[in-house]
Amino acid sequence: MEKNSKRIIIGLSVFCFMTFILLIFIALPKSSMKALSFGQVNSEKFITYLNNIDSKATTGVDYEGMYIDLITEQLSSGKIVFKTPEVMRKGDKEDVQLLLSLNEDSKKLLERIDATSSDKVEEALIRVSNRMSAVLSGSGFKVVLITPEEQLISLDKPTEWRWEITSLEKGKNCLYLSLNALLYLGSEKSPQTIRTFQKEIVVNYPFWCSFKDFFRSNWQWLWTTLLPGAIWLYIKRNKKPRRHSPTKPSKLQKPINVEDNIC
Repeated sequence: MEKNSKRIIIGLSVFCFMTFILLIFIALPKSSMKALSFGQVNSEKFITYLNNIDSKATTGVDYEGMYIDLITEQLSSGKIVFKTPEVMRKGDKEDVQLLLSLNEDSKKLLERIDATSSDKVEEALIRVSNRMSAVLSGSGFKVVLITPEEQLISLDKPTEWRWEITSLEKGKNCLYLSLNALLYLGSEKSPQTIRTFQKEIVVNYPFWCSFKDFFRSNWQWLWTTLLPGAIWLYIKRNKKPRRHSPTKPSKLQKPINVEDNIC
């Protein structure tokens, strides 16, 4: 009987302990569970957040903002290599490439980048979440996204973003790159900007291209205006003037002798 009672007590203890653990996980908000996936969280700040998560309306303290700051501080570090053209010609197309890695060093990332001598490559160290987005924009360019904007970050392999840009305006134009960590508050996704970059690209436009574009956009007007004038000028230059031949004296007419007219 004593052995059976001990087994029953041990079984009840294990059952109560497992039930207690299960209730804790059920009671925790989903956003708190998400926090655990971003690394080790400061225990004091995390407990403060859990104790006050429902008291924002009464205290006026933004605990959601506090939670975002808490997660951002605990994000892992990663390296990026960002390639852009330094000089372009108006109307040309070029590739923009971004590589992000948690493990590889800058040297290996530079070997993976498809850069030429005319490209500008920048390296940086940023904070990385398990899901990131990269947004490229610029008023003087047409930007076409080749890879997905939002991507899961691999622990072993570099994550790549690519864009195709077309230059639209001559002069010094800027491209803007925004790297965002995708965090979650419950089931709601909340992008958090980690870092932004600005790249200046010089767009040249040869003088002869201006005439080419002018004729291409105004060929109908030029056709109706210049063609009649060209035809008139051609006819005028090729028209032969009539020559008046001198009158010859008639065979019956006696030539006038000047001496006969002298008195």
